[in-house]
Amino acid sequence: MLRIDLIFPPNRHSWNLVEGWERLVRRVGFEVQVWQAGQQAPEHLLEHYRRIKKEPDLILAVGGDLHIPQLHQDPAARKVWHNLGCPRVCLAYESLRDSLWPESRGKFLSSLEMFSHYAVCDEVDEKWVFSQGRPARWIPQGVDVDRFCPGGKKKQELVFRGKFQEYAQYAPRRRLLGSLVAAGLVRVHSHEMAEGAYRRLYQGSAGVLNPRGVFGGYNVRTFEALASGCILFQQEIPDRPRNAALLRPGIDAVILPQDERECVRIVAETDWKSFSLWRMARQGAHLAQAKHSLEDRLAQILEWVGDERAQPALLAGARILREEVEKRLIEKGNPIPLKSRWKKMRRTLYRFWPQSLGLNHRKKMLGLGSANSGYGKHPTRLQQDLYVHRKFLGYRRKGTFRQNGSSLAAGSPALYLRKFWQWQETNAQEADVLCGRGPDGLSQAIGVSPRLLVVDNFRAQPLPKSLQRKFRAVYAENDQEYLVPRS
Repeated sequence: MLRIDLIFPPNRHSWNLVEGWERLVRRVGFEVQVWQAGQQAPEHLLEHYRRIKKEPDLILAVGGDLHIPQLHQDPAARKVWHNLGCPRVCLAYESLRDSLWPESRGKFLSSLEMFSHYAVCDEVDEKWVFSQGRPARWIPQGVDVDRFCPGGKKKQELVFRGKFQEYAQYAPRRRLLGSLVAAGLVRVHSHEMAEGAYRRLYQGSAGVLNPRGVFGGYNVRTFEALASGCILFQQEIPDRPRNAALLRPGIDAVILPQDERECVRIVAETDWKSFSLWRMARQGAHLAQAKHSLEDRLAQILEWVGDERAQPALLAGARILREEVEKRLIEKGNPIPLKSRWKKMRRTLYRFWPQSLGLNHRKKMLGLGSANSGYGKHPTRLQQDLYVHRKFLGYRRKGTFRQNGSSLAAGSPALYLRKFWQWQETNAQEADVLCGRGPDGLSQAIGVSPRLLVVDNFRAQPLPKSLQRKFRAVYAENDQEYLVPRS
């Protein structure tokens, strides 16, 4: 069994920087030992590792560089870490090279003797830490998607929860919040809140504002708002291109410019009843579950260190975490079987929300003849996709496909093509599956004449008549529709 030692910083931090990591490791089934710097003296921790007989497979210190300097500033403490042979990873969740705090540079330099690897959340620190003699990997912050998830009725309001103390570093944030508060566009929560309180705040608010802070990347509030199903108003960070690519403007979040007046104008003109805005909230939740969970972040660390150190135990742990992510995505896509005593409710739901129907009912609605009883009354998403691929792709288990436009959300056909059918993405013009978004993507797909066309977000734009003449719909799931040539 994989054993991981977690070292957390003192004082109050976000759930997804402390408790979320501990909960993740325990839930997956790894053996874990937790050290809280604020509750246990650093001398006790150093004495433990000085006398330890069996080292853990990995030591992960969250904020161990800047927030727990007591572990590495003393020469005797650095000697303890130097004698350990296991990987010691620092999760540096604040900027190092471009830190706005003068004392950060000295703390980081002393931590070089303690840690063997740095998982940096600011992309510019990856090369800079490597130049200091330590391997580094850019790994953005993540969120516990089991605790932060959509739920409850949301008020049509914009909220902000965070710090804006009277430090010079927070001056831009204070000016933006002051302008929005003066216009009555945002409700500010600056006091400390327990995990349950601010989780319920996000679940009950339609929009969350996240101005740029002192960190050179998206902070943990970005991913907390996405996972909670909120409409994220994220201020851009123009000098971090890899970080900016995590969110697609207008699809995953509303990206606000640096100009304060323009930000106020965009927020003031927000139409809370817009379909595209609420589709953005749903897309953001899918994105957080698929790509920004804490399972994904820990898997990246284990894969990186395991490959570099050639440790099979770490690679096996990463595979377990990857399977957890895929299992969650599949479960989120399953139709919900309703009990027989809710027949009246089910009929009403089917009338106004037809995509919640099972595959057999969809086939009847689409004119495909009698229902296929091979998969039962409520087939899973995987069974539905297998039916489509077997029916219209002739049992071909290998092939290529191309995603035309943006990447699809969690639970999309691309996930099943990659995992269960061993299909690979390609840039070739001819492909078996094309995923188009909007009229432009559809017009490009028509000329290729694919064997199976998957239209993403087809409800946002009506299908062109030229496409309806060439293809017929055979299957619909959420905002994706399967079409095959009429010939």
